[in-house]
Amino acid sequence: MKETYERLGFTTDITRERVKFVNRMKLVAKNIADALPDEVFETIDHEVSFRLALDDEDFLEYLDTATFDETLVWCEELLAALSVYDKRAFEHLQKKIAQAIEESVIDLGLIYKEEKFYRKGAQELDQTLIMETLDWLKAFPTTKEAFGEALREYLRKDYADAITKCYSALEGLAKEFLDSDRSLDKLLPELLSKLALSDQWKGILVHFCNYAHEFGSRHGKRDSAQPKKPNQGEVEAYIYQTGLMMRLVCETRLSNKN
Repeated sequence: MKETYERLGFTTDITRERVKFVNRMKLVAKNIADALPDEVFETIDHEVSFRLALDDEDFLEYLDTATFDETLVWCEELLAALSVYDKRAFEHLQKKIAQAIEESVIDLGLIYKEEKFYRKGAQELDQTLIMETLDWLKAFPTTKEAFGEALREYLRKDYADAITKCYSALEGLAKEFLDSDRSLDKLLPELLSKLALSDQWKGILVHFCNYAHEFGSRHGKRDSAQPKKPNQGEVEAYIYQTGLMMRLVCETRLSNKN
């Protein structure tokens, strides 16, 4: 369709393409539901409906009124259920989600990787500091999940939580890397030494920590009368900074092993 639109000079917009994505998911969901054994369908219906807090169990009807954002959540919940109860349907849904994103005439602003959606930023940075970092973190599953959750909060536009979860992800990785239970603030000198970074990096990471402290409830900041609201651009930069530091940790760990 992209080639057809370009060749004929047709135009569209992000709202229309998001509606098309939802419609494609409706078709896929119906095909999957028709192919599932009755007992598996009932189990998945219950699981997904419960996770979505639906009044009446029917995860298919949910898409009739779902927004684009709600459909993304629906996809992730259905994938989670299918990964347990029907691997074949799980693989089919993964393939169709990727295809639906690719089939969009204009960029939906999404990255889909390993059953999760992430918001796109700068393509080169996304590839190096987001997607490749997630691959690096396979040796650190807890940190990988925390970083993935930060990316999902960013997708949901909960920017404050995206920042605090980025901080928690790097802190968790640093603790495991250095075999310590101390906070990230207190681990900075040892972390910089292990990474063979100059002292100038300490100032950068001190600001990295202090910035997160403005939003984290663990630091008593989120309950203030007028909590600071970060904008999308600075949160995106914070995510990239997190990815850079975690990539350095993973690379250093690998080189030390070798």
